[in-house]
Parts: sequence; structure tokens; C-alpha cells
Amino acid sequence: MEIIVAGCGGVGSRLAGYLVDEGQKVVVVDRDPGSLANLPKPFRGTTLVGDVMKEAVLVKAGIKKAGGFAAVTQFDDTNLAISESAQFRYKVGKVVARLVNPEQETAFARKDIEYFDSTTMIASRIRSQLFQSPDSIVQQDRSEVGIQVIEFGIGEQAAGKPVGNLTYGISSRLLVLLRNGKVVPFVDETPLVKGDRALMTLRKEGWRVVKRCMGSDLDESACRGALAFGLASDALDEVATSWKVLVAGCSQVGAYLARLLDEEGHHVTLIDLDPALFERVSKDYKGDFVEGDIFAPEVLEKAGIREADAFAAVSKSDEANLKAVQAARGDFGVQHVVSRVFEPSEEPAYQALGMPYVCGTRMLALAIGESLLNPTVRSLSSCMFNQYDLVEFECPRGWEGKRVRVASNAAKVTFAYIVRRSTGYMPEENFVLREGDAISALVTPRRLRRLEKTLLRLR
Repeated sequence: MEIIVAGCGGVGSRLAGYLVDEGQKVVVVDRDPGSLANLPKPFRGTTLVGDVMKEAVLVKAGIKKAGGFAAVTQFDDTNLAISESAQFRYKVGKVVARLVNPEQETAFARKDIEYFDSTTMIASRIRSQLFQSPDSIVQQDRSEVGIQVIEFGIGEQAAGKPVGNLTYGISSRLLVLLRNGKVVPFVDETPLVKGDRALMTLRKEGWRVVKRCMGSDLDESACRGALAFGLASDALDEVATSWKVLVAGCSQVGAYLARLLDEEGHHVTLIDLDPALFERVSKDYKGDFVEGDIFAPEVLEKAGIREADAFAAVSKSDEANLKAVQAARGDFGVQHVVSRVFEPSEEPAYQALGMPYVCGTRMLALAIGESLLNPTVRSLSSCMFNQYDLVEFECPRGWEGKRVRVASNAAKVTFAYIVRRSTGYMPEENFVLREGDAISALVTPRRLRRLEKTLLRLR
């Protein structure tokens, strides 16, 4: 398919690279020639310098024969206008637009344009991570098939116990064990070490297995996940219903996140160096405002960080956000922190620090790309500080009758669970696959494209 990507900022360049990797013919258009430098190198698509609002530029880009069109500039008016033209005038088969300001959503909906609200998407992902401590994260809840994927840190009570204590029949299965940022090969006798990170697939009964191993180190975030499965836990009595949350940066995402948390009953304080940006927050907002640098100790003190339960850094500066979350956790001991990241190149720094983050650029580009292509492999979430992606794909014909052990070894991925006819199955090594099974698996970003090629070959 020939696809036009209008806009070559962080999202557009990432999206174009993804589409080219998927084997599509891509034309990237931007009026700023400097923006084209954002594209991955080498870039095997075509570039065009020009104003996408001009018909001659769109025609030159090949819109009359394009099968897909993505409007991902930073301006909602531009994205709406060119999407409308592509969809209704030029009859492009698949048109997707980026929405920056949620207040413009009605205009997109009225025009019947498919769009991704980047502000709401990023803020919602940040919120979901904010209330899960780094020590226990429910990565996926598939209650309709009776399965969850959870990630948690090994505390003192589990240290020294064998890995086998976490895996029990069809109730729980350890998928990946991470130690000092590296994957640890394990057998049942491998001792757990304080600070290890475990990624597991659980059924309802599996929570009892984890609780027995972890004891009181199983924190409130994991208990919320247990509650979703109807499993009572003594620790649930200590789960706070209202938190004090600091939102650092009144970007569009920051303003939306502050309003969202405020509406849920949390005590929110919004911090920004430019007080004029506070006008972005709705008049119904009942929280506080503090003016100043989001990482300055005296500003954080004034905002009440010593009493804060959670801290989110969502300014438009990657450098400022990293300084802010480091100060919040390292200097003031706030455990529930999360940062917004713009440049994917900054991700390794967060991974090395073990700092939770959401890369909106990568997330939005992937979502738009999947909407355009309906790819072989669909991304579900990121795990282990984004070192693994939890993905889903359909079992190909070539794996019909194969056992999980054989297929996972051939593809070099770790199966998390399998869904067949609305029933979830644990990834037991001898489980026999059937064509059409929905397989969820863990794969490193580097191996993702290789997995797609393997599946296409086996169709």
C-alpha cells in the first residue's frame, strides 16, 4: 500500500519508519526541510518538502493513488482539513488523523474522521501507571478469559525462596526473571534475590500462590488486581481511596491529567513555570497551582511533595521531566512516579534507572500505524521497564499441531497465554496449538519485526 504521512515531527517520523519496516511505500511531507532529519536512517521511503494544505503538494505526493493517509502535524486545524480532503475528495481508502487538543474532538467526530486523541491517550496511560507502584504492575487484565499478566519486584520475604514457589500447575507461571536489568535463565530451584523483577501469568487461584511467596511485600497495587478477580486480601484494608498527587508541567497532557485526577477525588497540585498555562485547566478543577521549575527543590517543597503519594512529570522537556522524577523519588522518597518521554532515544536512560515512563511518541505512532495496516502482530503493553512488549497474534497454519515449546523456541519469544474460543490457557510447554489461536507473547522490541516475518512465512 502507498501511504502518505503528513507531518514529520516525532510522531510522523516514527510512524513513517514503522510503515517502511512493514514493507509499505511511504511518502513523508513536511514544509520544514529540517524536520525530515527526524526520519530513521537509512530511510527507504520518499520525502517531499511542501505545505500539506496546498492541493498541488498533496497531488505531487501521490494522493490520487494512495491507499492510506496519516495527518500527524501538531496542528488540529491542519490535520482535520487535510484528512477531510483525503477521505472525501480523493477517496483514500484509510485515513487517520492525530488530535492534539481534546476540546477539538467534536469537530473531528462531526466530520466522521478516524482520529487518535494523543492527549487523552497519553494522560490515561500515565494515570494507569501512576497508581501502580514499580513493585507491582498489572500489565494486562483479561478477566473475560480468567487471566492476568502481572509484573512485580521481589522483596525481603521472598528473597532466597526457590523460583518454583511462584509457579503452580495451571494457576500461575513465571515467564521472565530480571536481575540488575538482565534476563536470568531459571529452573525451579533458582533462588529469588531481593530486587529481582518477575513477570507472570496468573489465574484467580494464582494470586494465592504469589501471596504465599511474597507475604506482606505484595503491595496495594497488586491487591487491586487481586480484587478485580474477587480474591480477598488483608492488605486491601490499607488501600487509600484518595491520594495527594503532584502533576509537574501544564502541557495539554498535564492539564488533562490534573482534571482527570481531580474529578476522581484526588488532591491535585499542578506545577508549571508559566502561570498562563494554568488557563488550560477547566474551571471545575478544585486542586492547587504552584508556579516554578518542576524540578526545583523549593518549588516541590511548596507544592507539598513531602506529603505526596504520587508524582507525574509531563512537561514538554525530556530533560526537565527526568530531573523532576529523579528528585521526587531520589530526594523526597515518592515511590509512585511516572514521566512522559518525547524522544524515544531517551528511553534507555529511564530503563537504566528503573524509572517508570510513558513514551507518547512511540505509543501514538504505533497506534496509528496499526490502525492503517491491521498488522500481523498487535502491541498490548510494555513490560519490564519497556524492555519487553506484550503482543498478540494469530497462530499461523505452520504451527498447527505444534507444541508451545517448539513454536516459542523457533520464534525466540516467550508465550504468555493462549485464547481459544473465549477460553484462556496457560503457556504450558506441551500445550498443542491450533491455527487461529490468539497467542499473547513477550518479545523484545528488537525481535518484533523478526517475529512478524516468521509469522508471515508460516501463514
